[in-house]
Amino acid sequence: MICHKRESREFLRRNFQFAFAVLFLTSAASRLCSQDDASNNLATLLAIEDNVANVIRSSSDSVVAIARIGKDDLADPTSPDFIPKEFGTGVAIDEAGLVLTCYHVLGDPKQSDYYVWISGVPFKVREVEKVESIVAADPWTDLAVLKIDAKLKPIRIAQNFKPRRGQFVISLGNPFGIARDGNASASFGIIANLFRERSLSDASEIESTVDSYSQYGTLLQTDAKLNRGTSGGPLLNLKGEMIGLSSSLVAADRFDEAAGFAIPADRTFLRTLERLKKGRSADFGFLGIATRELTLAQRQQQKKGVVVTQVVDNTPADISGLKFGDVITHIQGKQIASSNALLRELSGRFAEDEITISIERRPFPKSDVRKLELKVKLGKKKVNAPQPTIGINDFSIWRGIKVDFPTAIDDLAIHHSKIDRDGCVAVVRVEPGSPAEKAGLKINDFVSHVGSVRVANPEQFEQAVRGKNDFVVLRLTTLASEDSEKKRSKRTVTIPNSNSNSNSIEE
Repeated sequence: MICHKRESREFLRRNFQFAFAVLFLTSAASRLCSQDDASNNLATLLAIEDNVANVIRSSSDSVVAIARIGKDDLADPTSPDFIPKEFGTGVAIDEAGLVLTCYHVLGDPKQSDYYVWISGVPFKVREVEKVESIVAADPWTDLAVLKIDAKLKPIRIAQNFKPRRGQFVISLGNPFGIARDGNASASFGIIANLFRERSLSDASEIESTVDSYSQYGTLLQTDAKLNRGTSGGPLLNLKGEMIGLSSSLVAADRFDEAAGFAIPADRTFLRTLERLKKGRSADFGFLGIATRELTLAQRQQQKKGVVVTQVVDNTPADISGLKFGDVITHIQGKQIASSNALLRELSGRFAEDEITISIERRPFPKSDVRKLELKVKLGKKKVNAPQPTIGINDFSIWRGIKVDFPTAIDDLAIHHSKIDRDGCVAVVRVEPGSPAEKAGLKINDFVSHVGSVRVANPEQFEQAVRGKNDFVVLRLTTLASEDSEKKRSKRTVTIPNSNSNSNSIEE
């Protein structure tokens, strides 16, 4: 995507307006105040200017340009004349060559190669077995980590995230792909708003995820200029700390200005980033309910909360004791005002996080409301996104099957009755012709035991089968309506460590 003349004029116009505003304020202060006061005002403005310039200078070495190139593209990215068609920004997060960017910048990893420019020098992203060239990527939070063979200067990330509307911010990025010379472009502005939802971009924007955490209102909105190509760049405070990762640019027809958004460097961001740096994917929380908002009359009475309209059997919500008609008012002491706020709070936590849910329950129509606190261990959310979850160190395929949390399956509403409430994993993939398929395992089977060991999550399953070289017996669950301890203990499948035939499902 090439910079157009109108966009160039817009960039110059905005910077001229900012400079003019500073001069106007300085001139006005000089006319209204004494000479000493005017000198002090000018000194203050110059100190702010110096601080902004220092932040830009000290942080720029941590910002890289990224180009996405089709695997069948014959262009030479190492050529000084190379101009990428698809590009974005990245941030160094580790001295050993780890680069953070937005997942949507990468597009389809199976069809693309990636180049990263550091100080004007291009590096091809290191090839990594199994997952192309990406260490880890999460479509839910739109974060991805790349690895290059270079020593980097990591960005400083704010650890005490408390953004405010009106807070000054600086954006660094690769607008129009021009930062390949090693000089990240800077933009200055404020945080315009908090907890914003990502708007749909126009057709020329690099693809963005469909099902994502941002759809529940998690983004920072800024008026700093975020031209195309700045996605994946840092949003900095005046201390030079990254408080967000620039994520999207939305320009509507007939409007010159665009709304800029950034993924906040909050608790969810920091926890996800630590998982991705280790090459592990992040599993996000799931409760297992449907909700509706309070009535208008209740909201006019300043009541807060959401009403539970459905509880799926054998999910964390059901196991914890949530019931139809309960009003959820708080999660971990944080007030819940809407269904989006509830989903934002749950889906920003990890699977197996233990939380406290505060509810109001009216057992009978005319009875008093009871206030209760329920303890819940969250399941895993099923994310529907065009890009896959990637983690090079994730447990993947064992003897032809891949397992996951039981709530992370397709068609949970159909198969939930087979979930073992005491713990199990779900079969989410079966390789054709594999020992698992020959043994009779199918997608949406649930495994409660490996041998005599109960497995309640994929990590426990991995530990239970690790190092086993002979036949392994898996115990499967049954439909709740058919369940009995005797039947449960007999329904097993034996999987060999080869492609030899196995007719070993026993009822």
